[in-house]
Amino acid sequence: MLSSNYKIIAVDNEQEELDRIEECFRDLRIACYPLLYSSGDTPPEKFKGIRLAFFDVNLSIGNPNDQMLCNIISSALKNILAHDNGPYALIFWSLHASKLAAIKEYIETREKAYAAGLPCLNYPLWLFPSSVTSL
Repeated sequence: MLSSNYKIIAVDNEQEELDRIEECFRDLRIACYPLLYSSGDTPPEKFKGIRLAFFDVNLSIGNPNDQMLCNIISSALKNILAHDNGPYALIFWSLHASKLAAIKEYIETREKAYAAGLPCLNYPLWLFPSSVTSL
């Protein structure tokens, strides 16, 4: 488990995009861990203590439908953040801004179901960010 000084993580499947956001944080003298991640990847260790998670909306190749994007992001969150990560804000950046409403609804629907104690969902509480926004 990576419990480091990093409180910010940027996740994208394109190195050029990661380099751009990392450069912005570096210019501001803010530590940000850039993680190159594609759908289905399993990072060697999970992160703990992340407070801001910047994610590209599309972590796969091509143009998947809304449900697939939601599943990919859900899987990425579970693969990247430790179960006991704690509260964080999930911030998206993407050329696919039209997909954000579906992703936010997906997260909020699962959060409500989890809070209601529905047994069909096995998502840990940290999957649901403190806030969801976009750049």
